[in-house]
Amino acid sequence: QAQMVPEAGSTTDRIFRIVDLILVIIFTLELLLNLFGNWLLPFLNDGWSMFDAVVVVASIIGVAAPDIPGLSVLRVARAFRALRLIGRFRELRRIINAL
Repeated sequence: QAQMVPEAGSTTDRIFRIVDLILVIIFTLELLLNLFGNWLLPFLNDGWSMFDAVVVVASIIGVAAPDIPGLSVLRVARAFRALRLIGRFRELRRIINAL
C-alpha cells in the first residue's frame, strides 16, 4: 500500500489531490442535478442514487478533512466511483444487480 501513496508534498501528491478535488466537484454536481431532476422521493427510492450519495459524501469528507482518524474506512467508498459509471449502462447494471 505504501508504494501506491505518493510522498506528501511531492508533485505527484499535489496532482493527485487536484484531480481528486476536480472529480469530487464533478460527481457532486452530477448528484445535485440527479436530485433536482428526480425530485426527492424518486431519488430516495432509487438504490443507485443512494449509492451515489454515499460515495459522494464520503469523497467530500475525504477531501475536506483528510487527517481525521478512522477516515481511511470512508476512503474505501471512493474506490466505488467506477461502479457509479457502470450503473449508468443498462446491461452492466443487470450484472451488478445479479451480484
